[in-house]
Amino acid sequence: MKYLLLLFSFFTSVLFSQTVKPDTIIVNNLSFDNEVEKRLFEEYLNGDTEDLFGLFYAVGCHDNFSKVKERRAIFNRAILDFKSEKYQHMKPEKFAKVFYKNLHNKYFNKYEVQIMFNDVFKDGRYNCVTASAIFGLYFEELGYNYAIKLIPGHVYLTLFPDKESIKIETTNPLIGSYVIDNKYKKDFINYLVDSKIISKAEFEENSIDELFELHFNKEEEITLENLVGVLYYNSGLKYFEDEDYLKAFNQFEKAHVFYAAEVVEYMMTASLGNYFILNGVKDRLTLRYIAKYLYYAKNEPQKILFLELFGLFTQHVLIEQGDFNNYKDGYKYLKNAVSDSSMLSELGYIYNYELGRNYYNTGKIKESQECFKNAFLIKPDNLDAQSAIIEILAKRLSMESLMSVVADIENLYENNATLKNNNAFCNLYAHVCLGLCSQYFRIQNSNSGIKYLDKFEIIHESHPSLELNSNAVSDAYSSIAVYYFGKGNVKLAKKYIDKGLEITPHNFNLLHIRQTL
Repeated sequence: MKYLLLLFSFFTSVLFSQTVKPDTIIVNNLSFDNEVEKRLFEEYLNGDTEDLFGLFYAVGCHDNFSKVKERRAIFNRAILDFKSEKYQHMKPEKFAKVFYKNLHNKYFNKYEVQIMFNDVFKDGRYNCVTASAIFGLYFEELGYNYAIKLIPGHVYLTLFPDKESIKIETTNPLIGSYVIDNKYKKDFINYLVDSKIISKAEFEENSIDELFELHFNKEEEITLENLVGVLYYNSGLKYFEDEDYLKAFNQFEKAHVFYAAEVVEYMMTASLGNYFILNGVKDRLTLRYIAKYLYYAKNEPQKILFLELFGLFTQHVLIEQGDFNNYKDGYKYLKNAVSDSSMLSELGYIYNYELGRNYYNTGKIKESQECFKNAFLIKPDNLDAQSAIIEILAKRLSMESLMSVVADIENLYENNATLKNNNAFCNLYAHVCLGLCSQYFRIQNSNSGIKYLDKFEIIHESHPSLELNSNAVSDAYSSIAVYYFGKGNVKLAKKYIDKGLEITPHNFNLLHIRQTL
């Protein structure tokens, strides 16, 4: 199987793309580093608080909840200082300078690229995202009109954007660096093409660099809530650089809650793709992430990878371990996660075909037939599914009586056009009809014998190239001839011998009977 290996060189603190509407959030499906982070996350999402401080603090937080409450209280008291009358009468430009100086002196000691919001309160380390978060929280509480601007590699704010529009550079945007090579550009643009965000016409009319500049390198205005997502996104990038792809995905998924940008979704699927390639698909935990991968998959290559991942799960659990129950449970779990009807069909086909094959190999013929039949009904034009049906019926015919199998064969023949046109299936059915014809005439049941002879002749007429067993033809037509000869109807006996010879002209047994008659 082929897999997409998405490995990038990232040293950026912020990446950006067009914001899209977030999906409905189910907190229980997210993975948290600890209970404090989960509690802070839930407090906000459940509407128990509108305070974003806790959300920012939750990212990479290892403090206990009491410490978080203490820091939040100190932070909120510090904001009150700026509500004094002396600040209210300052001109905007002067206020911005005083405000900037006071906050930098109070909170920020050393710039570092990869740090979290809570690091600011421990030792004063900061970057443009965490500093912008603090400035934004102050502006929000003070009721000032402000805007947060996001560009690749940097975040900054503007104060009073509708009037003076004073730019607040929380850090030097040239500090820190990030590497985006040609492979990253190409992979990112291909992702947008596959997701139909970039049309084929647009892709053909522009170079990779032009498209990347248009869709990646542009300024975006975001909310303070979006900035929480950016902070989680940065955390995910650090894990991605360290090749801890599962933790990277967990951070990107939380980022997606607040900042549902294309680049976030791209990194989510990239993280899981790399994780599966390096670790395989072995347990229920992995299944959980396969389901998540499909949930965020936007294009055909990603959906194909989902099916290949299920194929790996099949190989490991069903084929190598022979664990039928775990395999069935895993399929049900993934089935419940699939909403796309075409993907559901593909998943159901793989499951039923492979389960049928393994039942067959372990001698469980009845269960095998049911699975093969389900696979065939999902993909009636698939030759492997048709061959599996034929093989299992042939196996049953070698073990059971013709009468116990014929009803299943007749049902498949009458209700599936693809099997009516399959020579191998028709050949099987034709021989069953010949055998039953012979059996019924031998026990003097001419009505049932003729019924199956008619069925055989209809099949033979529509498929004259069938490779029939000469002895099967001889047994059927000679049994009819013997029956009518015994009834004193030599003419009818000769008629059926002649019909048999039309089908197998050189059949020694039929020729001998014809001479005798």
